Amino acid sequence: MNAKYILKKLITMLFTLFLISFFVFVAFAVIPGDPALSKLGTEATPEQLEALRNEMGLNDPFFVRYINWVKDFFSGGMGQSYNYNMSVSALILDKLPITLTLSFISFILVVGIS
Repeated sequence: MNAKYILKKLITMLFTLFLISFFVFVAFAVIPGDPALSKLGTEATPEQLEALRNEMGLNDPFFVRYINWVKDFFSGGMGQSYNYNMSVSALILDKLPITLTLSFISFILVVGIS
């Protein structure tokens, strides 16, 4: 294979991953709901909500939040899950053995059937 072809495909893949991450980030930014409100509950005071929004970075402008997420991603962090209150990396690593097992079984079934 040609090195120029591989480089072109690699750049295309990175650009595609960047676009996908950006559009997913946009989608989660525009859907209704407030992570701070869902974390604290409806009994939280406005001051508590504002403090948690500041702590979570939800009051920052959209592009600042995205750039911070990209920087954290490239430094090995994928952020904090609002629902589970733990790192997304830990959540993924926890479910990785099950995912790999299911992928392997699916591969064996596809090869066997075909």
